[in-house]
Amino acid sequence: MLGSGRPHSRESRPHREPPPPPQSLLDPHVRTINMSRGPPDSGHGFGICVKGGTRESGNQSPKGVYISRVEEGSVAERAGLRPGDTILQVNGTPFTNISHEDALKVLKSCRELSITVRSTVPFVQPPPPPPPPPVIQPPLQTYYTWVDRKGRPVSPPPRFRQYHRDKLRKVEIIVEPGQSLGLMIRGGIEYNLGIFVTGVDKDSVAERAGLLIGDQILEVNGQSFLEVTHDEAVSQLKSHKRMIIKVCDVGKIPHSCSTLDMHWADTPHRCCVAALQMVDEKARIVLNKNEFNTLTYYLEEYSAKQMTIEAFVAVLLELLNTPDKHTLFTELRELVAIEDRARFDELVYRRDQYSRRGGPCCDNSHEIIMSSLHHMPTPEQ
Repeated sequence: MLGSGRPHSRESRPHREPPPPPQSLLDPHVRTINMSRGPPDSGHGFGICVKGGTRESGNQSPKGVYISRVEEGSVAERAGLRPGDTILQVNGTPFTNISHEDALKVLKSCRELSITVRSTVPFVQPPPPPPPPPVIQPPLQTYYTWVDRKGRPVSPPPRFRQYHRDKLRKVEIIVEPGQSLGLMIRGGIEYNLGIFVTGVDKDSVAERAGLLIGDQILEVNGQSFLEVTHDEAVSQLKSHKRMIIKVCDVGKIPHSCSTLDMHWADTPHRCCVAALQMVDEKARIVLNKNEFNTLTYYLEEYSAKQMTIEAFVAVLLELLNTPDKHTLFTELRELVAIEDRARFDELVYRRDQYSRRGGPCCDNSHEIIMSSLHHMPTPEQ
């Protein structure tokens, strides 16, 4: 019958207490560390010395078994054990009432230890080591060749703030209905350039107002053009029919753009870029196209350490065989690695001095180098 059986009571079931949390969670001074050491014949232990334990009289050391020394660079040091740590347990064996000798036997007999210790100060997990700094590759350097109003190669202009006041002027522009400005520009902040006038249509509004090829536009109706993109500049010039344009008579325009990815270990990168730009500009004036391509090829070979300085100079001496071409050595010297410059000067400038005194045009070492060049590849033209 229902209800006639033995009543079920919660009190009749045995009560089980939940297991205590690990001691390391109850006490911030306590932590458990797992360590492994090498094989017995390796001679490498855990790197700790211990003291304490129960004596023969049965008295327990006040500190129990504790770590008295940790060897520098040892497994124990890397694991975080410190002198003064009290050992509470090793591989499940309590160390709270163990003799010193038995403690040593346990520690020496195991290749792997799970050791629980209590420190005198709370254990703080050391922060992870900082990540290694990122490897920064030298950025690709962009540089420009410049020409004057007649298209002749010239050196780059100075920065705007270095211009003389007498080169600044203001131009008033009025574009009537049916007229066009008749102006072509080049540059923009995305190219690390200002805005330059590169073309003016004949009989256009721009020409009649006095704008010239080589003018840098600094302001339009009070708005700075020093840090505008090319599209922003075009939009501003098209949207206004009446403009007061402030310009600087630079007399030069950016002609062509080159991207450089050449790094010299002993030369600051920005200096190398400037030197390359000077070599490029001068070489385009004194060399023909085939000679320019040959120079470029061997510059790349030398920069990639595919040529010795002797072979490189030998090529240059054969290539730069007129007084005008020979002046390129001054600029080329800036591209020579620091450790090669003494030899470069010896091969180039001392040879010149010897030649002026009536000696032969080159020494024996140069003749040997030149004879070996017949086996070197010819650059593609």
